[in-house]
Amino acid sequence: MSHESPSSLRLHLGDPGPEWRRALPWMLPILVLLALEYSPWRAALSFPLSSYLGFHTLVELVAMTMGLVCFGLLWLTPATAVRTSTVVLASTVAAASGLDMLHMLSYAGMPAMVTPSSPEKAIAFWLAGRSVMALGVLVAAWAPPRRTTSPGQRHLWLALALAATLGISGFILWHPDELPRTYLPGQGLTSFKVGFELVLVGMNLLAAARLQQVARRVGTPAVTLAVSAMFCALAELCFASYASPSDMLNALGHVAKILAYAYLVRTAYLLSLRLPLARAGGLADALTASGNPTLICSELGTIHWVNPAFTRATGYEMTELRGRSLASLCGDDDARWSEQQAAMAGGQAWHGQVAMRRKDGSGYLDDRRLTPIRNGQGHLNAYVMTGEDITEREAQARALVAGEARLRALLASAPDAVIVIDAAGTVLLANPATEQMFGHGRAEMVGQNVRMLMPAEVAQAHDGHLMRYAQTGDPRIIGRGRDVEGLHREGHRLDLHLTVGEAQLPDGKVYIGFLRDIRAQHEAQRALAEREQRYRALMDTAIDGVILCDLQGRILEVNDAYCRLSGYNRDELKRMRIVDLQAELDAASVADRIRSVVQHGNLQFENLHRSKQGVVWPVEVSVAHWAVDGGQLFIFARDLSARKAGERALRESEERLALALRGTNDGLWDYDFLEQSLFLSARWKEMLGYDEAELPSQLDWVRRLLHPEDALSAHAAVADLLAGRSGDRFEVELRLRHKDGHWMPVLCRGQLVRDESGQALRLIGTHQDLSERHRAEQSLRESEDKLRSLFELSPLGIAMCTMEGRLVEFNEAYRALLGFDADTLRSLTYWELTPPEYVQAEAEQLQAVAHTGRYGPYEKEYLRADGSRVPVRMNGVRIELAGQHYLWSITEDLSAQRRVEAERQALAQQQMQSQKLEALGQLTGGIAHDFNNMLGGILGLASLGLERHIEDPDSKLAQYLREIVRTSERGRDLVAKMLAYVRTGEPAVSPPQALQPVIGEVCDLLRASMPQGVSLDCLCPEPVPAARISAVDLHQIVMNLVLNARDAVGPGGRIQVALRHQRRAPAAPGEGLCGHCHRPLPDDAVVLEVRDNGSGIPPELRSRIFDPFFTTKTVGKGTGLGLASVTGLVHRAGGHVQVVAPPEGGTLMRVLLPAAGEAVAVPAPAAAVPVALPAGGAVWVVDDDPAVLVFLTELLREHGFEVQAFADPQPALAALRALQARPQAHPVALITDQTMPGLSGAELAQSALALLPGLPVVLCTGYSEHIDAEGARALGVRCFLRKPFDSQELLAALAGVLPSPP
Repeated sequence: MSHESPSSLRLHLGDPGPEWRRALPWMLPILVLLALEYSPWRAALSFPLSSYLGFHTLVELVAMTMGLVCFGLLWLTPATAVRTSTVVLASTVAAASGLDMLHMLSYAGMPAMVTPSSPEKAIAFWLAGRSVMALGVLVAAWAPPRRTTSPGQRHLWLALALAATLGISGFILWHPDELPRTYLPGQGLTSFKVGFELVLVGMNLLAAARLQQVARRVGTPAVTLAVSAMFCALAELCFASYASPSDMLNALGHVAKILAYAYLVRTAYLLSLRLPLARAGGLADALTASGNPTLICSELGTIHWVNPAFTRATGYEMTELRGRSLASLCGDDDARWSEQQAAMAGGQAWHGQVAMRRKDGSGYLDDRRLTPIRNGQGHLNAYVMTGEDITEREAQARALVAGEARLRALLASAPDAVIVIDAAGTVLLANPATEQMFGHGRAEMVGQNVRMLMPAEVAQAHDGHLMRYAQTGDPRIIGRGRDVEGLHREGHRLDLHLTVGEAQLPDGKVYIGFLRDIRAQHEAQRALAEREQRYRALMDTAIDGVILCDLQGRILEVNDAYCRLSGYNRDELKRMRIVDLQAELDAASVADRIRSVVQHGNLQFENLHRSKQGVVWPVEVSVAHWAVDGGQLFIFARDLSARKAGERALRESEERLALALRGTNDGLWDYDFLEQSLFLSARWKEMLGYDEAELPSQLDWVRRLLHPEDALSAHAAVADLLAGRSGDRFEVELRLRHKDGHWMPVLCRGQLVRDESGQALRLIGTHQDLSERHRAEQSLRESEDKLRSLFELSPLGIAMCTMEGRLVEFNEAYRALLGFDADTLRSLTYWELTPPEYVQAEAEQLQAVAHTGRYGPYEKEYLRADGSRVPVRMNGVRIELAGQHYLWSITEDLSAQRRVEAERQALAQQQMQSQKLEALGQLTGGIAHDFNNMLGGILGLASLGLERHIEDPDSKLAQYLREIVRTSERGRDLVAKMLAYVRTGEPAVSPPQALQPVIGEVCDLLRASMPQGVSLDCLCPEPVPAARISAVDLHQIVMNLVLNARDAVGPGGRIQVALRHQRRAPAAPGEGLCGHCHRPLPDDAVVLEVRDNGSGIPPELRSRIFDPFFTTKTVGKGTGLGLASVTGLVHRAGGHVQVVAPPEGGTLMRVLLPAAGEAVAVPAPAAAVPVALPAGGAVWVVDDDPAVLVFLTELLREHGFEVQAFADPQPALAALRALQARPQAHPVALITDQTMPGLSGAELAQSALALLPGLPVVLCTGYSEHIDAEGARALGVRCFLRKPFDSQELLAALAGVLPSPP
């Protein structure tokens, strides 16, 4: 029940006009029909009504219900508003309702009650009930208007009324023969019956006149009661005129009786609620408008009225609380109700805090005030209770106290030193970590200047910082971290990292310093720098190409030598993968070799690389595994072109295995908190050695597989996630038992999905197999030995000599290059191996080393042991070991030429796009069935309503339903297009389509969605040829491009859609290729351009904007599928897409479609032709979607079929088995959905046909990868129907499987 407005609480106590004007439209038809009773057209009212017993029972039940509502309202009238007339009226209504019930149970056709039911018996109870009601209204009309203060008087009136009812009922039931006859079958009403009814008419008219007379004094309730008496008089006139207990006049009398009871209920409502509130005057206005929860109750705590704020605070409506005790709203543990009772009993005000209970069971703390309301004589009328929810305020106070305690504990337990100083530098506070760091006790530091903790030079700078900040306000050190030096009590210096913050306290500004000891960090940085120097020396001086990559083949670093060999610069190579350099190895082969290197530590083989210029060259590859940062590979590549000169021809005839692209190797899991269900992907189970069917997707099974020692950490991670202590993500390492019994390490990552209120909905995550990573960690511990062996594994000559040229160390490759034995080579100097003509150049290179620290690359020759010369390329770098300089050089044999690397970047991009489309296809296929089921219910019910229940085809409702049908059909087409887009890359074959009308329609539609200040112009100035693309695809393309432009522009933005004919593709650089597939554009094209003046697309993002799920919009404002679907639809139509950055700014999206001549008109949809169906028979419908089930049931029943509907296939199959032996009960057809829980439609059809051969079966599906029309026919299904479908499609399908009607 809604709350009354303040104006509605003030009743106009003297104007009867509105009530009679509202009742007149109901009275006039009854009077007209009564007049016809005494006219020549009387026979028109004398026909009997069919099923009158049901109508009579329903009307009497409604009347009794309204009577009981009236009694309840009058009996619960506040004590201050109880009058004698109120008590008389309540007792009369209770007695009349009881006699009405006996009248209903005595009607002809009802079961016997003491004596058989008959018209005579029913009329006797009727006259008794009407007499009691008329007499009660008369007494109420003449009753004195004084208050009834004694509860005993009320109960006495009610007891008298009920006693009279029992006496009258007993006399009618046990002495029927002593009553005069009121109805003679075949003759009609007796004169006694007619006369009695007329007496009742007179009594009601007399009561109405009296009530109208006192209305000026009593108010609106007297007027409504007079209207009720008038309707009673009309009802009695009808009952004095009917010829049969079941004719139209009898029914009209019952209608008049219902109207009389309606006004009787209104009278009770006014007397019990509105009139008492109206007498409260301006108080009701104030309480209703108050924002604080407020109610009015009696001195005993009985609730009479609550304001809207109370309903919002507690969830209770006024109808739920009226008559209840205020104590029912207090919490179970609140002991203050007795205090309130004592205050109200003494007429005193009360104020205090009370625990309240809401309707949903939750509680809150209420700051309550009870104020007594007294009349002009000082008598207590009621209490006004106002409250305020102070739960949050009390919680904040408690949280403040707890926060201070936590802060003190935090400072005491903080691992970093915390010092608080004032503006003069005096130490105000120091935590225990500060004492431990500096060696001073807290008492020694507090009150002293903080300079005592600093070296002298640092202390002077510190004073300068404080003075500068005090004078200029420049926060040079405030809020910023920096490394400083501290002074220990014992005199040694400390390496510290300092962060300073400030705070304004009541006593003035203070500065808070956080210090951390970073000595260990500095030592680690120095060790890292030395290791980095060795690594760079090896890389930069190598003559052979050196590549550093991760275990996925991504290139991390490359030296200058390989850049020269390949023709790429370093930045280009670092964006590539190892597979991009291959001329003969595919991704799978490269992955196999990487695994082999990780397993064995190193690998050496010959291979072919492709240069940037496309030249293929042979290379000898030596690979070593370095187990750091998840595992890395050192690759040395030596050019073998000279040695392989005769083998440079590509082996194009080699068979290459075609391997399907694989996505991620991680296992997926998804837990639904609402459904308490768990999903485990096939890969998740495969990782543990299980097939899909072997391992149930149940949480109990996962717990069984979890290592006992990891159960606690897993439970803690999830608990922290749900409690919000770790954000919405978690990551934890676990061990799961493999099928063969061993424990497999996995990395479990999870993402929590919450609803708008923060409630956890789903927990989604992955399991990554860490077996390889653990093996890599094991290899990392052995990396030191492998790095030492890397020196010997290198195919390049590596040597270290003093700056004077004496050889200190060299590898086997260096020795083999020169042909000397190791002892002889160690006895020679660098200069003895250099021919005389190179000595001057060598000296210049050594001078460069003194300035730059490195030399080369440069080419020279070496003298070999046999006297021959070998051309080499030298790279060198100066290093310092143990305080002495050495020259570290790498020598490359130049007998070989540059290798060739394979440019596979375009192929890699296509493979990546294929993976994304495959993922999008799985997502689209997964939702297609449910989406088509929803569209099926919407389309079916809308078309059914449009065809069966719309009389005016031009009405608003008809237009709305047609729009629903069109939108549903568009949704169906869109789902089909999405499925087609992700399932095939072949262009769609469509008839030539004129583009201007479709583009104009989309622009008109989208203008309404443009933000204020954003303009959308559609420019199609000249005719253009048609293109082979469907209207639905074109509609989707334009809508996505315009909406993207709308999101890119701001206020005052402009969007322009243009269409033109272009006979030659643009020749400008970068504009001759498609922005997505990079293929040439058509020479003769229809060009659709969407231009905006937004901020434009950054160049680094242009290559990714067409990727599925890529978006730069905020969460909730974009899915990343818009431009991906545009490229799919355009390429399916044989077209291409360009992204152009105009000089004037903004973005220009250009769609080029091959011109296809003149447009072909799309034929108008054919008018629906009525389907001829055989009459009768049972059709069984099985579908787990409620909307589709309702649609099919309603449609088939309207066409004369007996429908048996099942939401579960199992009961349907059981019912078929039960009817197998009863041919006469067999259904004429079976309509079933395909995808249902427990049993698919195909399985149900197969079982049904085995039970009832020849049964016509219609199989429907929203989307299924497991069956199509051909597969359904193979099972014996006569019709395969795709959802969503309208009523005509379903009827046509049914007509096709049923025998034709004669």
